[in-house]
Amino acid sequence: MMSTPGHADPGRDQQYLAYAEAYTEAAKRLAYRADDMSAVRIPFFQLVAHAIELMLKAVLSRQGHHEERLMMMGHWLERCHVRAIEGGAAGLENEEFAAFMEALDRPHAMQAFRYPQWFDWPMLEPAEAMRLLSRQLDIVRDYLAPDR
Repeated sequence: MMSTPGHADPGRDQQYLAYAEAYTEAAKRLAYRADDMSAVRIPFFQLVAHAIELMLKAVLSRQGHHEERLMMMGHWLERCHVRAIEGGAAGLENEEFAAFMEALDRPHAMQAFRYPQWFDWPMLEPAEAMRLLSRQLDIVRDYLAPDR
């Protein structure tokens, strides 16, 4: 079922959130159970970046953005982040997280985590990435809570 422009599908925000939680859990398991993190570093950051994209799109969906609009935003994390804050999710404003997203934004949008290509973007240590990701996911859960 397609949504009409300007109206999000009911419950779609919770679907995005569920996927964001699943990708976060996969990243966490990889980060804390990999024998050699250097061997899975790129897939780990693909999971983290996609979790961030999904959590931001959950917020945007709650704010009324329909599926077509979400798809048109592409994989640009910073663009989604700014739009979510402009739409009323002020709790997402955090300089530390914004810097982390800035590092992930371009390689994620260019799909550098998915396909072989020259990669020269600095990334955080996985434990720090998980700390920031988990904290933002908690903020998004609170934002999407039914009693809000």
